[in-house]
Amino acid sequence: MDDRLYAFAKALGTLRRAVGKDDIPAVWLEFFIAVVQHGEAGVTTQELIGELGMSQGNASRIVKILSRFYNHHKKESDGLDLIVTAPDPHYRHRQRLFVSEHGKAVVAELKK
Repeated sequence: MDDRLYAFAKALGTLRRAVGKDDIPAVWLEFFIAVVQHGEAGVTTQELIGELGMSQGNASRIVKILSRFYNHHKKESDGLDLIVTAPDPHYRHRQRLFVSEHGKAVVAELKK
């Protein structure tokens, strides 16, 4: 098997186990790794849309899935807690995406 393909399959398995879900779309991993690659500076959703070639709606759904949010219907927190959002210091109406503490632990597992 190609080393890159094996690494991709291993990364998907690691992410799947870390978040406790059996079915993880590859686009979630792609999005998460793109946030990881931007490091401490973070990245905006708009920047990722351009880099990854996805729609605004799809990107917004993935941000919600990968972050932690309060689900009013379930009355509990939901989401994978892999990324966090914070206001952009230069543009107060824009949010930047960063890797959460849980996400950093997942990255450490991916690097093994």
